[in-house]
Amino acid sequence: MSDNIKVAVRLRSPLPREHGQPVVTQVTSPTSFVIQQHISTSSLLATEDFTQGKIFTFDHCFKYSESASHDQEVIYDTIGREYLLHTLDGYNTCILAYGQTGSGKSFTMMGPEVSKHSQNNDTAPDRAIENSAIGIIPRVCCDLFDICNMCDSEEDGIKTQFEIYCSYLEIYNEQVRDLLSEDGNKCRVRERADKTTFVEGLNEFK
Repeated sequence: MSDNIKVAVRLRSPLPREHGQPVVTQVTSPTSFVIQQHISTSSLLATEDFTQGKIFTFDHCFKYSESASHDQEVIYDTIGREYLLHTLDGYNTCILAYGQTGSGKSFTMMGPEVSKHSQNNDTAPDRAIENSAIGIIPRVCCDLFDICNMCDSEEDGIKTQFEIYCSYLEIYNEQVRDLLSEDGNKCRVRERADKTTFVEGLNEFK
């Protein structure tokens, strides 16, 4: 890994209720964006002059397009797949989505809400990522199993085997909840004698 930590910023598209409000930020390059200063609420969109704004630089900056599917794919290709490959190389990796309520964290990581009909539809294609707005987590899962299937062969008497374990938890208002539990069991974060942490009562599926 060239760097231990990388920081990316995503500018989401305006919500319907936000149309007509001042535009305060703009992605100016793949690694920088600018925030307008001294916004006049009376001018609204008439003064979209970002030449006097403050510029911030990150490892990646993502702007939005007319296609949410395309935007999700670009983010995964730039960030998600890289860290999946680092994991397969033996590194511990983590992708952390941080932002205020409504900034697009859940959409980036999971994508749009999936209806129960879609979840129970066995006739749906296994993978329709190209035309889907699914997020980083389901894309990582698809690629992970694809890699396992490609490597599940025997060459020169050596057979490669994979074991995948999965847990899924939520930390909200200082409460830890197991999202793979039928009744959403509350869990507790504990510390071992060697100062490492674990989540007590968290389900793990193989």
